[in-house]
Amino acid sequence: MQGVQFLVNGSGDRTSALIDLKTHAEFWVTLQTGTNSSSWKFLTDAQGQKIALVLDLTDEEDQELWEDFCDGVAIAAAAHEPRLSWDAAKADLDSVATRV
Repeated sequence: MQGVQFLVNGSGDRTSALIDLKTHAEFWVTLQTGTNSSSWKFLTDAQGQKIALVLDLTDEEDQELWEDFCDGVAIAAAAHEPRLSWDAAKADLDSVATRV
């Protein structure tokens, strides 16, 4: 996934996710307005600017945030897919059913 890096333990299990705030700026804006930020951890640059959100994938709250992030990425990707009308989709399904 672009703009995401993982930290792993000695067994190769993902324990943390680093989400690039520039690559995922829309998620970051939504996150700032919709959730409590008191426990968030960040990577910062030399000027102290937040550049990545660090999610602890062993923490239940961070796991929920990770799931929300993944859902948002999937929705954004699907937004660019071609659309089919219900009638066209139904016709496709009917044609498959008649071949079986």
